[in-house]
Amino acid sequence: MVAGGLCPYRVSASIDRLSFRQRAALALQIVGRYNQADKREIRVFGVLYRWINSQTVDGREWLLRRNCMLTPTQLASFMAMAGLLSLSVALAWGLAGVWWVLPFALIEIVGLSIAFFVYSRHATDLDRVIVGDEKVVVEVVDGSKRSRSECPSERVRIAYSQGKKSLIQLRLGSNDWHIGRFVPESQREALAKEIAKALGVTLQPIRV
Repeated sequence: MVAGGLCPYRVSASIDRLSFRQRAALALQIVGRYNQADKREIRVFGVLYRWINSQTVDGREWLLRRNCMLTPTQLASFMAMAGLLSLSVALAWGLAGVWWVLPFALIEIVGLSIAFFVYSRHATDLDRVIVGDEKVVVEVVDGSKRSRSECPSERVRIAYSQGKKSLIQLRLGSNDWHIGRFVPESQREALAKEIAKALGVTLQPIRV
């Protein structure tokens, strides 16, 4: 049973009659009701974003990341096979006397390599917030750069103001951290309120 008791068959039969906007609204409703370890997902312009709120041994944890369909290892395997296939075809044509095909195959392999580098560089990017009884941990991974900070819970403040490209601000002592880049703008305030509730503080507007 899904979405308030409707069976899957009736849901699929009804969806065919809906417009694009109605389907999007229905998808958001179903996503809002989906709850497994307080895991929330939402699609924005075809990209699936995820935040996971779970209880760990260190405290309450929020894991914010983009949902990549392939890990860098899986993508590397796929691109290696594609490159080998392209090179094999080019060599076959080369042995048949059509050597000008080979440079184009090499250009394709170089293009695949560049695409893999660009994808894998940020495939594992994430924001992580852990609210424990005594301390708060914030970890941010951006490409090859990994940053981490800890602070006693009583010295942590959180702020958020709605606006274009506005992120959630966490102040750990004298350090400011901005999180929520992988969460849709329409969901950031809800996330900020969740974290503020776990911290036992009031969500403040960002001071410019």
